[in-house]
Amino acid sequence: MALGWHVYTCARTSDISILDRDLRRSPAIAGGQVNLTVLLNQPGASQAYADAMESATADILIFAHCDVFFPEGWFERFEWEIERLTRLDPNWAVAGVIGVTAGGNFVGRVWDCSLAPLFAETGGLFGTALKEPVQVVSFDELVLIVRRDAGVHFDRKLPGFHLYGSDIALEAERRGRTTYALDIPLIHNAKAQLHVGPDYVEAYRYMVRKWGKRLPTPTTCGVLTTNPFVLPYRRMKVRYKALFRQSTYSTARLADPSLKASELGISRLLIIPPEQALPMTQSDDARKPGDTAESVLPKSERAVSEGIQFRAQADNSGPYRIQTLRSREEIEPFREFWNACAPGRDSDLDFYLFVTEHIDGCLRPHVFVLLEGETPRALLAGRIDIAKIPIKAGYFALPVNELKVLRIVHGGALGELNSERARLLVASMIGSLSAGEADAAMFESVTVNSPLAECARALPSRFCSDWLSEAIPHRMWDMSDAVGPFQSQLSSNARYQQRKRAAKLKSSFGNVRIEGFHSPGDLPKLMTSAETIAEKSYQRGIGVGFLRTPFVEARLAFEARMGWLRGFVLYLDNQPCAFWIGSLRNGAFVSNYLAFDPTYSDYSPGMYLLLIAMEEIWADGSAVRLFDFGGGDAPYKERLANVCIEETQIYIFAPRLKPLAINALRSTIGAVSHSIKRSETLAPQLQKLKRWLRSRAAKRA
Repeated sequence: MALGWHVYTCARTSDISILDRDLRRSPAIAGGQVNLTVLLNQPGASQAYADAMESATADILIFAHCDVFFPEGWFERFEWEIERLTRLDPNWAVAGVIGVTAGGNFVGRVWDCSLAPLFAETGGLFGTALKEPVQVVSFDELVLIVRRDAGVHFDRKLPGFHLYGSDIALEAERRGRTTYALDIPLIHNAKAQLHVGPDYVEAYRYMVRKWGKRLPTPTTCGVLTTNPFVLPYRRMKVRYKALFRQSTYSTARLADPSLKASELGISRLLIIPPEQALPMTQSDDARKPGDTAESVLPKSERAVSEGIQFRAQADNSGPYRIQTLRSREEIEPFREFWNACAPGRDSDLDFYLFVTEHIDGCLRPHVFVLLEGETPRALLAGRIDIAKIPIKAGYFALPVNELKVLRIVHGGALGELNSERARLLVASMIGSLSAGEADAAMFESVTVNSPLAECARALPSRFCSDWLSEAIPHRMWDMSDAVGPFQSQLSSNARYQQRKRAAKLKSSFGNVRIEGFHSPGDLPKLMTSAETIAEKSYQRGIGVGFLRTPFVEARLAFEARMGWLRGFVLYLDNQPCAFWIGSLRNGAFVSNYLAFDPTYSDYSPGMYLLLIAMEEIWADGSAVRLFDFGGGDAPYKERLANVCIEETQIYIFAPRLKPLAINALRSTIGAVSHSIKRSETLAPQLQKLKRWLRSRAAKRA
C-alpha cells in the first residue's frame, strides 16, 4: 500500500517558539521528508482542520499539537502501523496515539511532561506496548490520524480547541466507520492544565447538545455525559489537584525533546516488530494492551489502565475476540452467518433491523459478535432503547426515570454458545455498561439454566446483579411428528368441548364467521377489528396487549410483506368479538396478540377462535411444525402445549447512581411481593385481589 501523508498543526503567534522547539524539530519534518502545514491564529481547531481536509491531497492526514515531537523512526513505524491496520480493518477512519476504549481504558504509549511525576519508575513513559491496533471510542487530540477517503470530517461548529478528538470518533461511529489507537510512542512536551476553562466548558456543552442521545462516552478528560453535575465536579477536582497535589503533575517543559527521546530509547520502541506478532484476544469493550517485555506501567496504574483481560480457547485452540456492531452497515457483513444460525422470528435479521429502525425510543443496534480469528462463532443481537424498567406492586407500576437499556432480543443468542463463549459475551455487555453506553442490560428471555443465564447472574457485582429473575414458563405445541388432520391431534375431550362451543354460538347468533388476514391489503380491516375488541379487554385495562399504534401498524405491514402475517377475527352477527394475530415463519407460528370481548365470555370465543385458526394454519400447506404461545402462563396454553421451556428475564445494572438506585428499589419491592406470594395467609387474598382487578380493568376498558 503506497501511502502519502501530511502533517497539520494549529498555532498562535505566541506559540511559534514552542512549534520550533518541538514539532519542527522532529527529524523527518526538520529534514524535509514530511510536509508540515501550520494553521496560524485559527478561531478553533475543528474548524481549521475541516478547512484543511477540503484542500488536502494526501491519503493520510496527521493533525498534531505544536508541542509534539516525533522521534527518529516514528514515521517509518507509522507507515507500517497504518498498512497493518488497513489489512486488519479496511473500514477504519480515524486513528490516534492515545485513545480510550468503550470500557474507559487508556491505550497507547507516550512520554508527557505533565504526567511524568506519576510514572517515575518508567522515566515518565505512560502506557504499554500493543500487539495490534485497539479499537477505541475517543482520542487525546495530541495526534489524530484521519483517512481522507473515509468520508469523516471535523465539525466546523465545534468551538475552541477541545473535544474534537471525541467528536470525530463519534462521527466515524455514526457513519459505520471504526477508530483505533496505534502503538507509536512519541514525546508530548506539554505542561499540566490546572483549571478547566470557559473554552472547554463551551466545547463540552456543544458536544452534549450535539450527541446527547449517544452519551455518555468516555474521553481522556473524563466522561462526556448529559448529567449536569459531572462537569462542575470535574472542575472542582482539577482545582483541588492544582492546589493540594502538586507532586502529581509538572508544569515544566523540556528545552530539547530529542534528548529525552534518546534517554528513553524511544527509537528502539519504534522498531517494526516481527510479522508473527500475536493477535488480540480481548473484547473491544474490555481489551487490554498486550503484555510484553516493554510493559512500562507501575502495577497499580496498569491494573486501572488495562482493565480485565478475557481469553478463551476454542476446541482447536484458536483465540477469541469480541466485535461490537453499532449500525446496519457494520451488521450487514455478518448476514450470512446470522442467517445460518436459524434465528427465530424476533431475531430474524430483517425483522431485527426493522424493529431497531422503527420502534419508539430505540437509539441504535448493539450487537456483540464473538469471532475465532476472523470466523464468527456466536453473537448477541441487542439494541439500545430509552425505556423505563418496570417496578410493579401487583398491577400498580411505580413511577421511575427512563434509562438507556441494552436489550438482548428474544432468541437473540445465536451460534455455538458454551460456557466460555457465554462468559466473554456477557463480560462485553458489562464493559458496555461500564463505558456508559447504557444504564442497564436486559435479556428479554433466556433459558433458565443456560450458560448465558448463569453468566448474567454470576459475573456482575453484587449491587449490579438482578435479584428478581424467576422462571417463566414458555409453552409450545410441537407438531413435528403429527400426521393426519388437525382434529386428530386433539384429545377427545378437546374435540367435544369445541363442538359444544360451536353449537352454542350457532344457536345464539345468526351469523358466525371467522375471517383470515394475511396480505398488506387486509391490514386496515384487521387493525380496526382488533382495536374494537382490544379496547374492551381486560388487557387494555392493565396496559398490556394489542394497541393500535403507528409502530404496530408498521410492524404488521412488514410481516405481511414478508408473507408471515396470520390474523384471524371471529365475528358474531358481524360484530368482532375475538382476534388472534401471529407470524408464520419457517414452519413456526408465533403468537403476537390474542384477546376477546368480555361481553361474550360465556361462549369462550377466544378458545373457539384459537382452535379454528390453528386448524386453518395446519391445513393451508405451510408445513407448520410448531405453535409458539409465547412466555407466561394461561389456561389455554396448559391445555394445548406439549412442550414447556423455563425462561427468565435478567437485568444487569451499570455501576452508577441512578441505575443502582432503581435496582435497589426494584429488589425491595420484589422481595416484599415474593414474601406475600409465599405467605399461606396472604397468597389467597392476593389471588382474589388479582381477579377483582382484572374484572375491574375489563369493565373500565
